This record gives sequence, structure tokens and C-alpha cells, in this order.
Amino acid sequence: MSEPHEDNLLNNPWFEDWSDGLPEHWEGSHSSANWLQTDEEAIAGDYSVLLDGGGERSLSQEGFTVDGDTEYFWGVMVKGEGEIDIGRTYGTGFTSYGDTVVVDSRDWQLIQTSLEPTAGDEAGIVIRTRDEAEEDLYLGAAWFSDEEIPYDWLEEKEEELGHIVRTDNGVVQTHNGTILTTKE
Repeated sequence: MSEPHEDNLLNNPWFEDWSDGLPEHWEGSHSSANWLQTDEEAIAGDYSVLLDGGGERSLSQEGFTVDGDTEYFWGVMVKGEGEIDIGRTYGTGFTSYGDTVVVDSRDWQLIQTSLEPTAGDEAGIVIRTRDEAEEDLYLGAAWFSDEEIPYDWLEEKEEELGHIVRTDNGVVQTHNGTILTTKE
């Protein structure tokens, strides 16, 4: 099965390579003890990120030059229990977050948002979690591109995914009819 690496601007988007307690090429907030590499649950590669312990934290990757008049897509594959926001960084340190999505599923879910930034801006992604639940929350893959994550790839993973959820400008849409709860 081909993995959609070529359209993804992120480095280490499947969280395969780690050093100093974090996925390589990713900046992490708070204690790195909250971020664990696990092979228990994986969607795109051999590993995923397990968020251990409650509280707000984030993973980010920035510094990508983007074109104007081009729509970009930010997303993350998640499963487990917790709350998550996808942040879009652009310009000089500005981060815009979509709705908080309440994740409560044993199936992988795609949470995705899009935006058309200003030409020449630098952009990036921030994955912010609020994992207050006692259950585990996993991040399996991240996406930042001027192409949507390929749905043929997702369809190949359909048995593992269960739900494919997309948030665009605060509106939750679904691929297969299941809607997650969002918080405003």
C-alpha cells in the first residue's frame, strides 16, 4: 500500500522517528513525559504518539512557505478519548484554532481543517490536546499540504478507521455519516 508522503509538507508526519522524548522535527509543549512513542496503535507507519496524563499540551511544526490563492489542509488522525484542536500557524506567530473536537472512539478519525493563507506567509500546524479523560489518546499521523489527504488511502484503511471526520471553518462534515461532538 502506498503512503501519501509526497504531498505532505511535514517532516516525520507518521511519528516514526524520535529523539529526546519527542517525535523528530516536532516541537512539544510541557513535559516530554506526556509524549510516548508506541507501537500498540498505528495507522500510517509502525508507531503513533500516546498522550499520557491530563492537561493541555501541543505538538507543532512550523516554517513552511505557502502560496497565496491556494487552499491548504491541516489534519491529524486520532483515536481514543480526549479533546483536540488543530491550529494553523501563519504570518508572524499567529495561530488560528478550529473547534475543539471531543474524541471518544476506538476507531481512527481524521480531523481536518483548511484555509487560504496570504502569499509568502510562513505556515505550520499545531496539534493541541486537552486530555482530561482517564483513557488513552493516540495521534497516528499528521497532514499539512495544498492537497487533501488522499481519500483512496483512507479507503484502503477503512476497516481500521471507522470514522473519517473533517472540520472546515467550524462546520463538522463526515465521510460516512458519523458526527463527533464539537465544543465552541
